[in-house]
Amino acid sequence: MCGGVEYEAHGDIIRTYFPKPKATLPVLRKDGEIEPVIWGRREQELDQTAEPFPVTGWARQATLTQRNGFWQRFQTKPVKICVHGFMEKDGAKQSHWFKLSKHEAIEGLLVMARPYWRVYVVTEDAPTDPATLSQRMHAGGHQDDMFANVDAPAMIHDRWPKIISL
Repeated sequence: MCGGVEYEAHGDIIRTYFPKPKATLPVLRKDGEIEPVIWGRREQELDQTAEPFPVTGWARQATLTQRNGFWQRFQTKPVKICVHGFMEKDGAKQSHWFKLSKHEAIEGLLVMARPYWRVYVVTEDAPTDPATLSQRMHAGGHQDDMFANVDAPAMIHDRWPKIISL
């Protein structure tokens, strides 16, 4: 469910993971600049600035447009999270990295509680085509298909980040 991401900031390659307190994601602003925004909220965050935000790092695509749905109570805006790749864990809790092309981003949901905001990774059902999974893994620098013995990508995780065009 996209537990980590890799991106470039100020010439450095950064890998960050949701459990890390104050983990940020690189959000593309309207002016074309990248802004680091805190990734969701963790259970242990009890300070006043975190209080208005939901305790999670992800937002199911299907719930974003539901009438009277969970996200309807918040002031939100879709954004683009500009990363090189993302990390998923398999059933054995092994991490696997998946590369995005330079023309792709992860869809994010910016949640605003003035004067603060946080970003949540928008998720959708995992791909059902093993070729899609294998292609992303090989693009990510993996030498072999680590999921050759997995019957379906959903066995790795049932929710994946929604990949969009830049």
